[in-house]
Amino acid sequence: MVEKLFSIENIEEVKQEIKEGLNFPYIHLYHSTLGGNENISMLLTISLNSRETWANQILENSAYIKLHILNNGQVYMIVRNREVKKFRKIRFKNIKELVAKLNAKIILINS
Repeated sequence: MVEKLFSIENIEEVKQEIKEGLNFPYIHLYHSTLGGNENISMLLTISLNSRETWANQILENSAYIKLHILNNGQVYMIVRNREVKKFRKIRFKNIKELVAKLNAKIILINS
C-alpha cells in the first residue's frame, strides 16, 4: 500500500505550508475529495505574473499553469500557458520536496 502524504485531517496545514513555500506572484490552492476522503488531492494554480498585469483581469491572459497534486506523491500538469516551460509529471516524498521542485521547475520559457 502506498503511503498517503496528506489526508483530510491535515490538509489545511499542508496547503498553508505549500502556499508559504512557493515563490510566485499568484497562487490559488484548493483540495478535492471527489474520489472520497481517502483519495484527497489538491489543485494548484500558479501565475508567474502579478494579478494587476493580467489583461482584463483574466488568469488565462497571464503566464499560468494548473497542476493536480495527488496524495500518493505525484504531480500532473492540467494546462499551461505557452509562455511557461513544459512541465513533466514529477514525484515527491514530502511536502518540502514538493515545494522545492515546484519552485525550481515552473519557469518562463525565455528566462
